[in-house]
Amino acid sequence: MSIKESGLSAISDQITKIKQQLQTFKNDAHNQFATPVNDLTNALNGASSSLDAAKASPSVSTLATLGSSVRAVITTGRTLVTTVSSTC
Repeated sequence: MSIKESGLSAISDQITKIKQQLQTFKNDAHNQFATPVNDLTNALNGASSSLDAAKASPSVSTLATLGSSVRAVITTGRTLVTTVSSTC
């Protein structure tokens, strides 16, 4: 998603949606995938913090930090998917 095209509100909406879906997954999984779930939770929390900083003071620095945080969410999300897929 492009920050220029979608704006910070779209990123906020996606973070919220992922957090909700992750909570549902966590409840259904009964701690079976606790480590990758916690890693993704931490990455999402970091992205939320970076997003708040970018909203408060949009700059090259805060947007770059947000970009890094979003990449961390993608990486940890992929790890969770790989972990779950390996048990099927």
